[in-house]
Amino acid sequence: MICKAKRCGKEIPDDAYFCPYCGKQQRPTKKSTRSDGLMEKRVTIDGKRISFYGKTEKEIQKKMLEYSHKEESRKIRGQQFDSVLEEWWDIHSGSLAYTTEKSYKAISKRIKEHFGQEAVTEISPMDCQAFIAQLGKRGFAYKTVSNHLIVLRMVFDYAVLNGMIQHNPTSSVKIPKGLKVTERLPVSADICKLIDSSVDKPFGLLAYLVRYTGLRRGEALALQGKHFLFDKKMILVERSVYWENNRPIIKLPKTRAGLRYAPLPDNVAAKIKALKLKDDQLLFADQDGNLLTDSKQRDLWYQYLLSIGQAHYDQDAHEYKSNFQLHQLRHNYASDLYDLRIGEKEMEAFLGHTNAAFTRKQYVALRDPAMQSAISKINDFYTAT
Repeated sequence: MICKAKRCGKEIPDDAYFCPYCGKQQRPTKKSTRSDGLMEKRVTIDGKRISFYGKTEKEIQKKMLEYSHKEESRKIRGQQFDSVLEEWWDIHSGSLAYTTEKSYKAISKRIKEHFGQEAVTEISPMDCQAFIAQLGKRGFAYKTVSNHLIVLRMVFDYAVLNGMIQHNPTSSVKIPKGLKVTERLPVSADICKLIDSSVDKPFGLLAYLVRYTGLRRGEALALQGKHFLFDKKMILVERSVYWENNRPIIKLPKTRAGLRYAPLPDNVAAKIKALKLKDDQLLFADQDGNLLTDSKQRDLWYQYLLSIGQAHYDQDAHEYKSNFQLHQLRHNYASDLYDLRIGEKEMEAFLGHTNAAFTRKQYVALRDPAMQSAISKINDFYTAT
């Protein structure tokens, strides 16, 4: 309906007693005078019949306004954390990469178990800090705790943007010091020699390729003949494979740095040339020439490790235990580049990182020859003066 005030004339809800724009009363509310002299007005709000009492019309109007504010506050307070988390998840889960979504789902479950039905407005920075500290005491690694804080921060950001809270309580939360950091050191020189001598074993080429090019597992398993540019001594890395419920899926790199050219050493080129791959032929494929499923590539990898004496089957745990991980060979490659004094920007480009400092911190290991060389240089410098 249209507001009765001529100067307003705006459209308002049909059941409105007052215009929300100018305050003009639109229709008389039911009112009566009680035996105690108080006036009573009965109105319907959100489907409920509510009575307001006062000595004057103005007092009743004030009580109606206060009720409205309290109801609004109650609705906001009534937003429980678990419902906010579910809203955030419904909106954002579809935009996450499969592996990220899988990780965040487990994290969200743990966060929900902790905060549960607490009102989102009642969760303080101290509560959030206590939760993060608790994860550290439970033995979770630094990266795992960090991911919990990332998810928690995103949920509260969502609450802020949707007017549920004024400030994000995680903004000042810190990750506890001294948490364990999972280190993946380069493999030993003996294992490198073992990889070189077993390149012709089934799946041995994968270890050999990663050892000398630094490619990620998913990048290596997605390579086709056309990606090997022998004349330029380069490998075009333009895609990778990941697995969703065991099914292989091709994805493009997350960043521009992921789309890159990696050096192709002559020893690797010779092995690839001997295969005479067609442009669209996969380097690693099943018997039908298709991408390997997750279970298949894992089985082939462990069979390779067993064949070179670097894995065993744990009967109690019902799983394979390996002496090294394929990703460690990527760390070997990064350390080789560092020892060769390859520039940081070039290392960053070859490894597909976006930050040279990350490459140096996470991938490069100072090995004995490099340490001895540095010690000799320092000694020569000081003894010469």
